[in-house]
Amino acid sequence: MVECPDSLAPLCTVDDASQQLEQAVRFICRHHGTERVSLVAHSWGTLVSGCFAARCPSLVNRLVLFGAIAKRDGKVGPNYPAWRLVSLEDQWQRFTAEVPADCPPVLSRRHFTEWGERYLDSDQTSRSRFPPSVKTPSGPWHDIGRAWMGDFPYEPAQVHAPVAIIRGEW
Repeated sequence: MVECPDSLAPLCTVDDASQQLEQAVRFICRHHGTERVSLVAHSWGTLVSGCFAARCPSLVNRLVLFGAIAKRDGKVGPNYPAWRLVSLEDQWQRFTAEVPADCPPVLSRRHFTEWGERYLDSDQTSRSRFPPSVKTPSGPWHDIGRAWMGDFPYEPAQVHAPVAIIRGEW
């Protein structure tokens, strides 16, 4: 992510990540002498694990999709650059934006502050910018926007493992 992000396609898409997941699963299977693994995935990771499970059904025993990305009514998001800068305030808004006003917060400021320091540590140049921010691949946002419009990166019927889908009320 040293090049200008505007002239490049979004980095780390479902296809990229599911290939990485496949390599990790194959390593785990070899290392532990097993044929299959069970996966628990959240949010964008549900697209990644679903794509992997559809492409490599013999490697997946069970699949749990928590907060799975699903089709929504709406419009297609913007064309995303390869990567973007994400500040702590951006992250706070992402974690709290959809919580209804009459519901308790899903995240305490104290825990977020502790997590935020580790988040900034993930990019050694994060604190050189104002506000401090992390270079973050845009592929996940691109994939989520496409899935919200019904353009899924895999065919769910190709997943042969038992699947549990967990969604919250809001």
